Amino acid sequence: MDRATRAVGMRLAGDRRTLDRLGERLAPILPARLERDRARLARADTLAPLAARRLAAARATLSATSAALAVLGPQATLDRGYAIVRRTADGTIVRDPADAPPGTSLELRVARGDVPATADER
Repeated sequence: MDRATRAVGMRLAGDRRTLDRLGERLAPILPARLERDRARLARADTLAPLAARRLAAARATLSATSAALAVLGPQATLDRGYAIVRRTADGTIVRDPADAPPGTSLELRVARGDVPATADER
């Protein structure tokens, strides 16, 4: 029993010396690591409001762009009474009367759908 107690005591003493050596090695590292982690937390506190402001600015830009698209987009133009004229054969948009000689099959896109048409004599 005495021998077992002594063996356990020696084992514990050896483990304690190992822990003391490791602790001595960590002692100079821990303050620097703690300071680095504190600085990281401070930056995180600063970055959150910056990210929120940047997100708000991006949302405002998206909203303005969406509003501009709603006013200037093709569908808005059609809603104002204009039409998009395409040649049925190849789907090319007609920009000049010469692009649709008499007899050309056309498709007129208006606000609520498509209308078939044929170019007549001028």
